[in-house]
Formats: sequence, C-alpha cells, structure tokens
Amino acid sequence: MLPLKKNKIMFTRLIEKIFLKIIKKKIVWNYNKYCSIKIGHAALFFKTDSFFLGKTASQYHHVNFWEALEISKILNRLGYWVDVFDRTVDFNTQKIEDKYDIFIGISAGMSGKSFPQVASKLRKALKVAFVSSQDPQIYNKAVIKRYENFKLRHKDVNLPMVGLKINIDMNEVVGNADAIFCEGENITISQYQKYNKPVYQIFVPSSPKIIFNLPECYNRKNNNFLYFGSNRNILKGLDILIEIFIDLPELELYICTPANEPDFNKVYAEKIKKTNNIHWIGFIEVGSERFEELTRQCTFVTLLSCSDSMATSVTSCMRKGMIPVITPETDINVDDFGFLIEDLELESVKKKYILISKISDEDRILRSVKSYLASKKYTQDNFSLSFENSLVNLLLDKNLLNKK
Repeated sequence: MLPLKKNKIMFTRLIEKIFLKIIKKKIVWNYNKYCSIKIGHAALFFKTDSFFLGKTASQYHHVNFWEALEISKILNRLGYWVDVFDRTVDFNTQKIEDKYDIFIGISAGMSGKSFPQVASKLRKALKVAFVSSQDPQIYNKAVIKRYENFKLRHKDVNLPMVGLKINIDMNEVVGNADAIFCEGENITISQYQKYNKPVYQIFVPSSPKIIFNLPECYNRKNNNFLYFGSNRNILKGLDILIEIFIDLPELELYICTPANEPDFNKVYAEKIKKTNNIHWIGFIEVGSERFEELTRQCTFVTLLSCSDSMATSVTSCMRKGMIPVITPETDINVDDFGFLIEDLELESVKKKYILISKISDEDRILRSVKSYLASKKYTQDNFSLSFENSLVNLLLDKNLLNKK
C-alpha cells in the first residue's frame, strides 16, 4: 500500500463523522438566523452537516458544507426563511409541501436524480438547478475514454472503473428548472447553455486559511510539481503523471491524494518505490503545516483531469501563487500565466513538462503573481457575491422582486 501519514486532521475528521452520526438531522426547518423581515420561504436541497457542527466544524475542509450555510445566509438576507433538505433525504417517503417561493437544489452530481422529483412537486416555486460539475453524460464518456487509454498502455491490467456518475437525465433535470447556477468556466458553462435555460456563473470558494506570500515565489524550484487532488486517480490523470515522471528523474513530483484506491496502488506502488523523484505524501489539509511546506517549495500545481469544473485543488494552490499546469478539461482559465496540456500522448507530455521546468526565474515570478491575481475570483467573498448577484438578477428577470 502507498504510504499515507496519519495525522491530527484525519483524526478530527473521524471525530466529526462520529459526531454527525449522533446529532445530524436530515432536515433543518425554518432557518432564519440572518433574516430580519420575512417575505417568503425557500427550500434548499444540499447538505445539512454544517448546521450541526457549529464551532467544532473544520467547515472549509468540506466545500459544500460551507456553501450550504452561506447560501442559506444569502436567502435570509434577501428575506427568505429556509428549509434545508440533506441530499440523503428519500423523497419517496419524505413529503414536501408546495409552499415554497424558491427551490435551489444540487443537480448534476450523484444526488442530482432527486432534483426533478422534488422540483416537479413545487409548482409555485422559482426553481434553480445548482451544478458544480460538467454535464454527467459528457463526464462519463470522458471517464470511460481515460480507462480505455489506460488499458491500451496496460493490456494485462484490469482496473475497476472509479468515478462514473449515475445516469442522470439532464433534460429532465433542466426541464424542471427555471435557471441553472453553474460553478464552472467556459467548458462547463457551454455544456449547460445547450439546454436553453439561463445559466448564471458562480465562482468556487477557496479556504480563507490560504495566505499569499510574495517572497515564496522567489525561492521555489522550477523542477518541483505538486499534484493536489481527491481520489479518482485515472480521471484526474495521476497515472499519466506517474508514468512520465518515472522517466524524468531531474523533475520532482509530490502527490497529495488519499491512498484509497488499492487496485491503482497495486499498479504503481512498486514503481514509485524504485524512484527518487516521486513522493507520495497522501492526504493533506489546505492551510496545514504540510500544505504550507509543499507550496513553498513547488512552483507548479498540476492536474490532468478529463472532466472538472473549476477544480478547487488547483484554484486553492493558485491562491498561493502557484502556476497551474492543467488540461483544458480542468476548466480553469489560465490565460498567459499557466500552461495547458492538450496532447496526452506520453512522449508529448514528457517534452512539455521538460520545457515548463526550464522557464526563467523572471518568468516564474511574473506567472506566479499573475496566477495569484487571477485567483482572487476564487474566494469565499466572490462565491457569495456571484451567488447573490445571480439570484437577484434571476428574481429581477422573473419580475419577482416586488413581492411583499
């Protein structure tokens, strides 16, 4: 098994999970903490965890924990009490009244199948489909293609497919929505525009623990690359990175991801052990001492994803001024400061990384600063601003702001 250090953060998460099992409720009724004058009632289909963790929550370790609470605050400030339904609620047994003025629900992930089921029952509500990933059908095709490419390189290995999403009919989802709120850039937004419903862009938040420090940009090494991601290694392109860095001993790859895919580990564990330049760090928390150490020494953050939507692992590192080396499908605009890997043929990728590692010190500093400046849109404040502006504009477009 690949090495994974146990630490206080993992222990804290375990305690949180146990704590949540004891106290968490699947529905939060009448959330109105930030509502001074009530003009209506909203339903939110998201997660309820953050409403029960309170001050013990390491809330930003779970992006959608924080988002659920923040969306409820925004609705409160606009005059709406909120009933929050956890994404695990079974609406075959849980009745939902047709009393809401607004319904916002996660729509493209594994829980997206519940959106049309709920939305169809809320005839009077303004209905918003919240999507934070690419169109499920396009996503699944991209995942299958990555596994097919892996199989071409490893004909004797039968790797179980990880990361496929359930078959969600987005035509049915969007057919029950008045608008789409999309966490994504050009690729993701364009995929949902084809459904002929208004699409509003929402920017992903990043942890407030991340602090930019300009002198760090001067001291980083151009041969150090950081892979910072969750699981689903094949679709994130970790297999490709490992295979090219094995042949590039002059470059260093630091892998920060949980070692929880045993079949993947069997393929690469021994190969990694034989190298001196590939370092499997394991899970690290944003803002932790280890995160700070790695982002001080690595110039580049790299992710060769086949289907993402403003990948927060990359945007978080951009907040530190790291330079992104990504595929177009990672769906982050890197303009003139980052590098796009478009051809994933191994020799082509290898040559690209060699060239990237040879940028001048002056170019590195300039790109790092530009990366940080571009990352200012990936903050908690900008998530709140983009979400509130989108909701107000939607209410304006639907002539619903004059309601009392």
